[in-house]
Amino acid sequence: AAAPIFLLDEIDKTAGRSAEYGDPLGPLHDLLEPLSARSVEDDCLKLRFDARSIIWIATANNLTSLPPSLFDRFLVLEVQRPSEQQMQIVLEHLYGELIQTWGDWFEPSISQDVRDSLCEAHPRKARRILSLALTIAAHDDRHHLKVGDIMHARHVMDQIAYRLRIGFV
Repeated sequence: AAAPIFLLDEIDKTAGRSAEYGDPLGPLHDLLEPLSARSVEDDCLKLRFDARSIIWIATANNLTSLPPSLFDRFLVLEVQRPSEQQMQIVLEHLYGELIQTWGDWFEPSISQDVRDSLCEAHPRKARRILSLALTIAAHDDRHHLKVGDIMHARHVMDQIAYRLRIGFV
């Protein structure tokens, strides 16, 4: 029989919201316990179902804000930041993926000095920086990235992070 998978992303962001909306993680305790999960009623649909076959996956950036009782019900796996060598590979893949939208405008691989300038960023931030740096290089009518493009993109992103966000970036 097929088992549904529920992914709860960044459950640590629910911390401190109980006064406003009730405890958003409270129902998880019953859903994660096999005895109580046998017969669960959805409050909205008024439908009773068996939740024992559900595979639960949850992500969190900060475990300290989560109730300790959840740690007894989840297997906690910590995903380490990529090593410098792994990040070099990640950056090459990100670059290849991002230049596809530019057709054949950019060179097919990223230079080592540009990769080195991005190695300390986590992959999500590196993607945003690379994307903006490609736009900067294209604006300057260049077919390759320079470290200066990365620095410029970082500066722009830092400025945006400190301002109130209005509109689209």
